[in-house]
Amino acid sequence: MRLCVAVLFSILLLPSFAQAADKNMRFGLMPIVSRYDINDPIGPTQSGSDVTPLSGVLIFDAGRDGRVFVHAYSTDFQVTASTTDIGQKVKQNGLNASYQTMFRLTRSIKPWFGLGLGYASERYQERHRITSGGFLAPGSPYASRSVENITAVINASHEWQYNRNFDIGLHLQYEQPISGDGASAARLGFYVVY
Repeated sequence: MRLCVAVLFSILLLPSFAQAADKNMRFGLMPIVSRYDINDPIGPTQSGSDVTPLSGVLIFDAGRDGRVFVHAYSTDFQVTASTTDIGQKVKQNGLNASYQTMFRLTRSIKPWFGLGLGYASERYQERHRITSGGFLAPGSPYASRSVENITAVINASHEWQYNRNFDIGLHLQYEQPISGDGASAARLGFYVVY
C-alpha cells in the first residue's frame, strides 16, 4: 500500500518536473490484470488473479528505437484452499525495469519488445488446507512467510499517440522469479503516459 501511495504521489508531482526535464521521459498510470502461479514450499496451490486499478509507469527514451520501461505496482489477492491445495492471502509489491526495442512492422504497427529484471516483496498469510467437510485440515494453519525475489522480465507493448500530450498503450508482461520461492506472474495492462 505504501508503494502505491508513493507512486501516486510521485505521479501527481512529476508534471512540473517533467516539463523541466527534457522530453525523453514520460510517466503515467497503468491498470493491470494479473495471473499468478505460486511456488509454496509446503505443497501445491491454485493459480491466483488480481485486478490492480493503478500502478505506475515511467518510460525513458533511449534513441529512436530504444527505451527503458519501468513499472511499479502493489497487489493483494487470495487463493482458495482445498484438500490438496494451500489457500492463502498474498500481498506483493514490486518494481521492474526492462530495455525495450521497437520493431517497425508497418507504418502504424510498431510494437516494443523488452527484457529486464525486477524486484518483488511478497507476504503470504493465512496459509491453510481444508478437509472435505470444509474445516481446517490437521496441521493447518501454516506459518506466514515473506519472500523477496529477483525476477526475470519479458514484455511487449504497443503504443498510440492520443494527442500532443498523451500516449496510450497496451502492455503484456511475464515475470519469473530467479531467486526465492515466489510467484510468477503474467500481466496485461492498459497505460496512459504524458
